[in-house]
Amino acid sequence: SEGIDQFVRSFYDSESKAQATINLNCQPHGAFAYTSISSRTGDGKIWTTWNYPFGHSMKVPPGVELNRVRLRDVPSFAEMVDVHKIFLNGRGIDTADLQTDEPEQLSFLMEREMRSSAF
Repeated sequence: SEGIDQFVRSFYDSESKAQATINLNCQPHGAFAYTSISSRTGDGKIWTTWNYPFGHSMKVPPGVELNRVRLRDVPSFAEMVDVHKIFLNGRGIDTADLQTDEPEQLSFLMEREMRSSAF
């Protein structure tokens, strides 16, 4: 968007098959950051836990499940990882159900998902 600089850094953990991102959005009068943890199942669904600091006003597309946590309730990344695992387990998803991604493909996957969704 015009007037907003966005910086995203992605990480991938092959053991948990999860992708983590650090997102920094800089605007002329301030900046905000948030983190997210995403897992993909073989059926194409994306399961994301994030601490986006504002209400999400856009419609979430089919195949995307969001689990929003508040920074004050989940103050560390380690706790956010645990919350994401609980989120997946609560929906009956085991690590064996998750898609294995290639770390060098993360940028491509994120770009494709952002173009086809409301993220």
